[in-house]
Amino acid sequence: MSKRFGLLLIVALGLRLAWLAYVHQEGGSLYPYWDGDGYLKAADLFHYGHFLDEEQIERMPLYPALVAFFRRIPLPEMYLMGGWHAWLDLIILACVYLFIRQFHGEQAALFAGLAYAVYPLALYRLPLMNTEIIQGAALGFWLLGAARVMESDQLRDAGILGLLSILLAFISPATQLLPLLLGLTFFLRRPFAKAGPLFAALMIPVALTALAWGARNAVVSGRFFLFDTRGGKEFWLGNNQAVDGRWEGECRPLWEKQWQAHRQRVKDQGGDEIDINQFFYREGLREIRANPRGAGILFVKKFFRFWFVPASERHIAATTAIQSVYLLLAVFGLWKAGIRNRGTALPLFVIIYYCAIYTLSYACLRFSHPIMPWVCGLGGVGLARLGRNMREPDHE
Repeated sequence: MSKRFGLLLIVALGLRLAWLAYVHQEGGSLYPYWDGDGYLKAADLFHYGHFLDEEQIERMPLYPALVAFFRRIPLPEMYLMGGWHAWLDLIILACVYLFIRQFHGEQAALFAGLAYAVYPLALYRLPLMNTEIIQGAALGFWLLGAARVMESDQLRDAGILGLLSILLAFISPATQLLPLLLGLTFFLRRPFAKAGPLFAALMIPVALTALAWGARNAVVSGRFFLFDTRGGKEFWLGNNQAVDGRWEGECRPLWEKQWQAHRQRVKDQGGDEIDINQFFYREGLREIRANPRGAGILFVKKFFRFWFVPASERHIAATTAIQSVYLLLAVFGLWKAGIRNRGTALPLFVIIYYCAIYTLSYACLRFSHPIMPWVCGLGGVGLARLGRNMREPDHE
């Protein structure tokens, strides 16, 4: 590890601990909804050993289990969770640095790490009880693993990437298609005799673990299904044209009333949470088919919300300014480096995947957080190229 990278880690940690100290001093007043998704309730089920409780089908287990573990440490809760997230954030920074250094050199890696170290929204998210930070760390390992597979073509590396894919999916099932899509690219530049075993080594661990989790869900609920039961609501809401796909705002009472009515209708017909989840997926598709033009316009809106608009719809001017700077740097980096090398193609792949999956469902700024380190990575490439052009203008 270079001395400059070590200094960068110290600076990044100092900024994060300083922010957490400030938040702790304010007594949590800056984050009135710091556990808006109810992860403490889920963690309590793990804490008391209720892994097979039916309530645990609502979300994937890894993050609540870790929350339950860390809550055993005798420290103030918000500061404890924020401190854990700060260390995860350093892991994210290290993954970006190692990846960018491998393909673009030390200078670009340092610029990428610096861009993420000072990224304001990374600091802001530290005390919040959500999976985006741990998701970002898992995604960092996943991209390093993907790069290794693409370089080595070794079955062992593909199997390890399969395990990393499981880890990622057990944090956020929205990532479940990532290994499949990456595995399909094996067939583009390799003969089938080579690509087929690599694809199998990647996907077999994923499939077996998903099926095992489905069996666990069957034990708990009496119904076999993969992953969790949360996605339907978000998909329906994001495509609900009557409320413009918005969570907050003046239309919230309307969609909440619709949501409760739909839930009650399914329950009256003898349905359970799994049926309710499936019903909302169907309702979301019905919204799209009923008015394709309106759905297309809403997709465009959601694309911009993914990058710029918090769910609360507050401080949009500030978030737009911050995100615009980072996105422009990333675009510049892509333009300078091109997309025909793995050092830009792989980060661009996950960026496009996340943006697409949430644009099709429900989108807000929060969901871009796991890929912003890779926007910073591409931005670091752009800054390094810009610095090189300034030093050697005649060589361009």
